[in-house]
This record gives sequence, structure tokens and C-alpha cells, in this order.
Amino acid sequence: MNQMTKICFFTGLMIASAPLLAADFDGSKQILCASLDVLECVDGRDCEMVAAEDVDAPQFITVDLKHDKLQLDRAGRPQSTKLRNRESLNGKLVLQGVGTETGLGWTFSVNEETGRFVLSASGDEAAFIIFGACSTLPTSGD
Repeated sequence: MNQMTKICFFTGLMIASAPLLAADFDGSKQILCASLDVLECVDGRDCEMVAAEDVDAPQFITVDLKHDKLQLDRAGRPQSTKLRNRESLNGKLVLQGVGTETGLGWTFSVNEETGRFVLSASGDEAAFIIFGACSTLPTSGD
């Protein structure tokens, strides 16, 4: 199975199962998210849809609320970033931080009912918006 087929299969599975797992977005389980659409906006130009790998955006994001971190997978290159703020507000889990490697400030918002997410990251003269879907990972004993 090629990489694109795996991503499409996994993403479809996550979207289908997300409503069933909404109660699990409380931090008791790790959350796995797949980036579906990436929008790049550069100062002085229009925003455009790009492939995640073209702008070094993560294809997969694991949210670990027990350890207050995000684990990013950029084309097989893992990176971890610490959460600086987290809130549950109006049915959304909202996380914020700063990428130590990239210097980008970011906000990550997951709809607790549907599992859909939006991640926005901005830095010098550029901003990125990533749309995707999340599902919880089973814990040992599930």
C-alpha cells in the first residue's frame, strides 16, 4: 500500500469514528490527528493550498495532554513541542504554543464532538492554516 493510500484510508477511518469518540477528548487518551488541507499565506501574496511536505508542515500530530506536548511527524521526522496554554471552551479543545525549531506561534483547536481540527501557525511574513481530523488512540487495556 503506498503512502497516499495509507493516509487516505487512515483519514477516512478517523473521520468516520470521530463522533463515537468525542467524550475521549478530555485528556485521558492521546489524540492522533491527520492533516488534510494546508493553506500557506505569505505577506504581499494571496494564500494558496499546498501539500504538507512542500512547506514542512506535519502530516500527523499526536496530542499528549498528560505530558502537555504535541508530537509532530514531518515526513517521518518526529519533533515534539510543549503546550503553553490549554482550555476547553464551547465544545472545543484549544491548545497554544511556540515551535522551538520553527519559531512559529500556533493555536490548535479540536472540535470535541466531530474531531475536526484547525491549526494556525504564524511567523515572520507567513502564516499556515491546517485543517484535518482527529481520533483518540486506545490506551493499554482498551
